[in-house]
Amino acid sequence: MKHFALTAVAALTLFACNTTEKAPEETTELAVVDYEFYGDSTMTADDAVPAAELLTFLDGRDSVPVKIAGTIAEVCQKKGCWMSVDLNETESMHVSYNYEFLLPKNCGGKDFVMQGTAFFDTIPVSHLRHLAEDAGKSEEEINTITEAKPTLAFLATGVMIKKN
Repeated sequence: MKHFALTAVAALTLFACNTTEKAPEETTELAVVDYEFYGDSTMTADDAVPAAELLTFLDGRDSVPVKIAGTIAEVCQKKGCWMSVDLNETESMHVSYNYEFLLPKNCGGKDFVMQGTAFFDTIPVSHLRHLAEDAGKSEEEINTITEAKPTLAFLATGVMIKKN
């Protein structure tokens, strides 16, 4: 009789546990963003600093390794060997990759994430003219370049371009 009572209590306890109403499971849908990789294909978009905050992120340092996200303003139209990124309404940044990889010439206006080193540099007149030529500027526009340009530059080791 003792065993019967223990078995009955155990069965009722298990039955009671199984009949409680379960809370609905929360489901979180994550948006899957698909990227094309250039250079380092192991990078992720995690912890990327918005391009508009890069100057603040440097905080007085000459250079800093960093991952940034933004929109491509312009790409070299000869080979895809450099790009320009707008930091704000008046400042942009020149990005190069030391010919480790090339970007598609039609990726202007696309969102990106890239990693590498941001640093302050002065671009000489000869290189500014070369960049203007690569960008398809007219001879008149190229000839107006007469002074070196202090700028924020970026040497990228990897670029992820968001697919449409």
